[in-house]
Amino acid sequence: MRIDAKARIALAITFVIGIAVGVFGAAEFFRPRGPEPERASSNGELPRFVREMEHYLEPRDSAQRAALRPLLLTTDSLNRETVQHAQETMRDGLTKLRNRAVSVLDADQLKRLDRFIEDRALDRGPRGGIGDPRGAPGPRP
Repeated sequence: MRIDAKARIALAITFVIGIAVGVFGAAEFFRPRGPEPERASSNGELPRFVREMEHYLEPRDSAQRAALRPLLLTTDSLNRETVQHAQETMRDGLTKLRNRAVSVLDADQLKRLDRFIEDRALDRGPRGGIGDPRGAPGPRP
C-alpha cells in the first residue's frame, strides 16, 4: 500500500474517532441532571418515604422490591428537593415581610416575628406521613 493511502486512512480513522468522542462528550454535557437517588444511610436504614411506600405497596417478592427501590429512592430525592426549595422560599418571604413591617411593628412584635421566622427555619416539615392516620402538620420527631 502506498504511503499516501496509509496517511489518508489514518486521517479518516482519527476524524471518525474525534467525531465519536465529541458526540458522546456533548451528550454527557447536555444530559439533564436530576437529583441523584438517596442511598441507604451508613447503618443501612432506608429513607422513611421508601420504607412507607414499600409497606403500602407490599411488593410480591424481592425481585419486584429491587425493581421498585431505585424508583422510590429517586422520588424521595425529588420530594426532598421540592420541600427544601419551598422552605427556603417561605423563609425568604417571611424575611421580606419582616423588612417591610419593621416600621409598623414595635420591639416586642419584632422579637415575636423573629422568633417565628427562626422556628420555621428549623421546621423539618409535616409529621403526618403515609402511615400516620392523623396527617397533622408540625415538626418531625
